[in-house]
Amino acid sequence: NSVTKAHFEASVKALTAALENTAKVQKNVVVASRSSAGDALLALSWTCVPLLQALAAPNGLSPPVLQQLINLQSVLVYGAVSGQQKVITQGAYRKLRRVWKEVPNSIDKYVDVASQLEQSPYSLPLVAFIFKYLATTKQTELIQKHKNTFLDVYIKQVLTSRTAPPKAILVSSAEVLRHCTHAEFKDQILPAAQKAMLR
Repeated sequence: NSVTKAHFEASVKALTAALENTAKVQKNVVVASRSSAGDALLALSWTCVPLLQALAAPNGLSPPVLQQLINLQSVLVYGAVSGQQKVITQGAYRKLRRVWKEVPNSIDKYVDVASQLEQSPYSLPLVAFIFKYLATTKQTELIQKHKNTFLDVYIKQVLTSRTAPPKAILVSSAEVLRHCTHAEFKDQILPAAQKAMLR
């Protein structure tokens, strides 16, 4: 679409603004259902179209707009997995995997942006997707590069959280913990877990 290409950044801003309410609803869903997860998956698929273009073009989107788009995706991924419907969860992963596979080295740029997002427990399902993709494609150097950042999110947003995180976030955290060494578990996870148990 020539209009979209000419005004790409404006189009993406309009799309993220339009889907912001959907993301807000996903955060506030008390009991996630197949229907709410399906809504999140549909919204996520809309965001993958400009994401593909943005990562493929040398100057696709300005860093703040790309960050806004990926932040939106993190909440939509949370919404998709929170319904605990295997088909929907797999569908969400496949949508992002397609983008990362189609654009060479795009996962590098994507994970860089994701690691700079404001810390939130809602980002962990997206982080789980990233780690799953990196492990599947054997990109261990990227896992090592960003692991500590995401472990810090897990410790602060899940382990030491004063409120119990939703089940989807706990399940997703396993993908991050899977890449934790014994030393990291002993030095970072265990002390935080013991401190949380004393509260």
